[in-house]
Amino acid sequence: MALYLDRKKQNVIYDSQGFLISELLPGSYRKGIHFYRCSLKAGYSHCPELYKDKIVLLLFGFGKGYITDERNAYHIEEVVFYAPDFDHVPYTVHAVDDMEFVMAVVDMNQWDWEVYRESHARLPFFRPISKCTMYVQSCKGPGVTSWNVLLGRQLGRIMAGVVRANGDGTVEKVIPQYISGITVWVNLILNSQWEMKPRVCIPETGVLYLQGRTTLLWRKMEKRCIISGLNTLPERRILL
Repeated sequence: MALYLDRKKQNVIYDSQGFLISELLPGSYRKGIHFYRCSLKAGYSHCPELYKDKIVLLLFGFGKGYITDERNAYHIEEVVFYAPDFDHVPYTVHAVDDMEFVMAVVDMNQWDWEVYRESHARLPFFRPISKCTMYVQSCKGPGVTSWNVLLGRQLGRIMAGVVRANGDGTVEKVIPQYISGITVWVNLILNSQWEMKPRVCIPETGVLYLQGRTTLLWRKMEKRCIISGLNTLPERRILL
């Protein structure tokens, strides 16, 4: 199992536009997926870069705000995921409070494009956690609640979801022949704390990237201990 950890810095130093961006865990994954922590000061706006050949997924977990594009306005008042329509529709993130979000930028490989052309989620994609489907998984304890955000093949190889754990844990199940191909990014939000066996503690907000089979344990810190995550499908895996 490969494991990389990033801990949030205590002080945020904004630029003149009230924005700060830094790459998370640079060099830890070399198959075309990059993560960035973005901070936007209250009262400011930011127009993220547009890509014609990359999937972008924004994971909002701190602060209230909204997103506007030429078609709609989307309110951010809870845990929210947003994927723009490549470079077709410019969009702007507006901060009402000091905000923090994680931006995933995914290079589209040949398999991603094949799957995308067959079928994909309608873009722009906006999904607050309150609109996501809850599911039950045998490896999770009774104090764990899970939500599906993006299933496999909805946007190429990536999947996304949210887990809330009130002092309970989970033993994640991985199909043995796919262990080397499954990668997981975990983003802690809302002042959560997360523990893992082998023992690794991530205080407050952090980002974890891991590969392989492991045992995961969440410990309750406040009423809401939530992580948002993104997985990738192994490229050799075919879903029927």
